[in-house]
Amino acid sequence: AAATDVTVTGIAVGDELVSVLALTTAAAITTLADRTSEYVVAAGKLTKAAGTDETNNQLLIYWNNLT
Repeated sequence: AAATDVTVTGIAVGDELVSVLALTTAAAITTLADRTSEYVVAAGKLTKAAGTDETNNQLLIYWNNLT
């Protein structure tokens, strides 16, 4: 849903979120969309207060482990 957090094993407060990319159709990389601005790093997850509904989308999450 639009305001659903995403569990990310190993991510921690203090880590740097590089990008969150969404594939809205698994079979077509042309559907790639940058959703980085919609997420914030939290303990073991990315929080999302609002934004795009990612139901059935695949997310590519990149971050720098600074902790």
